[in-house]
Amino acid sequence: MTTIFLALLPLMRALLRRGMRIDRASAERSLERIREVFRTVGQRLASGRSYLVGGRFTAADLSFAALAAPLLLPRGYGAPLPTLAELPAELAALWPKFLGYFVSFWVIALYWVAHHRCFRYICKYDRRSIYLNFLFLMFIAFMPFPTGLLFSNPTQAASVMLYAGTAAGMGLSLAGLWIYADHHRFIPADVPRAVARDIRLNLLLPPVVFLVSLCTAPFNATLAMYLWFLLIPVYVFRRHRETELMDDEGLWRVDASLTSANKD
Repeated sequence: MTTIFLALLPLMRALLRRGMRIDRASAERSLERIREVFRTVGQRLASGRSYLVGGRFTAADLSFAALAAPLLLPRGYGAPLPTLAELPAELAALWPKFLGYFVSFWVIALYWVAHHRCFRYICKYDRRSIYLNFLFLMFIAFMPFPTGLLFSNPTQAASVMLYAGTAAGMGLSLAGLWIYADHHRFIPADVPRAVARDIRLNLLLPPVVFLVSLCTAPFNATLAMYLWFLLIPVYVFRRHRETELMDDEGLWRVDASLTSANKD
C-alpha cells in the first residue's frame, strides 16, 4: 500500500495544486498579503507599545507569534521529530488512532462546510426537514468510531465497509435534506434552478464514490480504500464549478444567464 500511495503522490499533488489554484502568481499574492500583515503589525508596534491589543498579553499576541514563527526563525531551528520506528512501542501503537482522528476531523469539516452552504439558502423548514438534519448530525457524531476502527484494522473488509457506509450516509442524508428543501420550496424563488441542480450534484458525487467503495470492499478491501482517491478529481471538479458559479463571498451568483434557466 505504501508503494502505491507514494506512486500516486505526484498525481495527487498536481490535482490538489490545480484544484486550489496554487501557482507562482497565487504564491506571489499570498506573499504580498503576508508582507501587508507584517507592515500592519509593525505600524501598531512603532509607537513603542508592547502588545497588539490593549496593555497586556492576549490571544492576538500569541496567535501572531505562533503563525509568524516559521517565517522568522532561522533555518534548522528546533529539534527534529522522531520517526515512527524511534517512538516507544506503546506510543507507536497509537499512531493509527491519531491519524484516524485527523482524517475524521477533515471529513467532518468538509461535510460541515457543505451543510453551512446549504443553509445559506434554505430559508424555511418543517418537522421532516428537522429530522433529516438530525439524521445528518447522527452520521457526523458517529464518524469517529468507524474512522478509529478503520485505522486500527485497515485490511479488514468490515472496517472499510463501515467507514464507507458512514461517509456515504453523511453525504446522502445531506443531499436528501437539500432535495427535500428544494422540492418543498424552502429555497428562495430567486435562486436559479441551475444553481440548485449544481448544489445537488456536488452533494451526491462523494457518496457515489463511497458507495462504489462499499460494494468493492467484500472482494478487495485494499482496492476499496484506493477508490477513495477518486474524491480528489471530484473535489477538483466541485471547486471548478464553485469558482464559476460563486462570488467572492461564497454565495452562488444569480445572473441573467442562470435566471433564464430558472424553470421547473
